Amino acid sequence: MAAYNIAWAFASLGIEDKELFKCIAIAARNSIRNFNSQDIANIAWAFAVFRNCEDIELLKELMEAYQPDDCTQESLLAIHQAFVASGLR
Repeated sequence: MAAYNIAWAFASLGIEDKELFKCIAIAARNSIRNFNSQDIANIAWAFAVFRNCEDIELLKELMEAYQPDDCTQESLLAIHQAFVASGLR
């Protein structure tokens, strides 16, 4: 299962596991080039749910990887909410 799906599932269930999210951040970095906008929205939202934004570099990389051409309104909203929650603009 992809890192962004695992992050989204844990955040949706309200299960915070800092060590898991550290591993997810590493996995995300290794595959970020393959993420579409929905994937970026899922992982950014999941990190924002727990205010787990210690890894600002990951959020910056997610922002740089974001491609508006393949974006849906829902993924754009999730990305926006995640970046606002992280304080990264």
